[in-house]
Amino acid sequence: VYVALDCADAARLGDNEVLFCRQRVTVNVDHHISNTRYAKYNYVAGEASNCENVHGLLGLLNAALTPEIANALLLGISTDTGNFNHKNVTEHTLKTAAALVGAGADLNAVSYQMFRRQSKERARLFGTVMSRIRYFLGDRLAIATVMMKDVAESGAGKDETEGFIDFVMGIDTVEVGICMMETAPRTFKVSFRSRKTDVNAVASVFGGGGHVLASGCMIHGYYEDAVDRLVSAVSRYLEE
Repeated sequence: VYVALDCADAARLGDNEVLFCRQRVTVNVDHHISNTRYAKYNYVAGEASNCENVHGLLGLLNAALTPEIANALLLGISTDTGNFNHKNVTEHTLKTAAALVGAGADLNAVSYQMFRRQSKERARLFGTVMSRIRYFLGDRLAIATVMMKDVAESGAGKDETEGFIDFVMGIDTVEVGICMMETAPRTFKVSFRSRKTDVNAVASVFGGGGHVLASGCMIHGYYEDAVDRLVSAVSRYLEE
């Protein structure tokens, strides 16, 4: 049995795709609108976080909800919703979170560890990246870029850029925010956020996807060329 979680299509399993396809029983539990229903059994519901779906499955299975499990699920919901600040938050999201807190999850600890606590190295990297945000399309699009050199010079870890895109989306003129992270020479991991523009459609231009208001993709090429391509793609979907 192979269970895939939070994965929109089999290709995103990477090297594990071959192993997945060899199994007699495959299960796909996901919340992305771009999900291709690639497993034998598919549990796909467009909740704000896939952890809402996992919580629902645990209930259907009458499985025990320990404080440890509740904390892990609350962590997933919190990160998927920007600490319950994103537009994807629904009544179902909040009711699920309440049930998890009731089962022993520590919301304060999750919030602090994921959204407030940071190393001085991350603070240094954050300052560098935010000091050179670039604006396009009448300041409605903002792009923040994290280069490998920035990470090395700051001493921060590659995983310490969580939340950078949320700062970009806090700028009052910005309707679409992009964070480009250089992962290898001429290779960028791109995160999209939006107030109302369909950035899943934008990401799909580059072979990516996700949600209407939060998506991602990989893009290859020289930095300025990549920026030009992203701006062009966003301009086609940004509402007038």
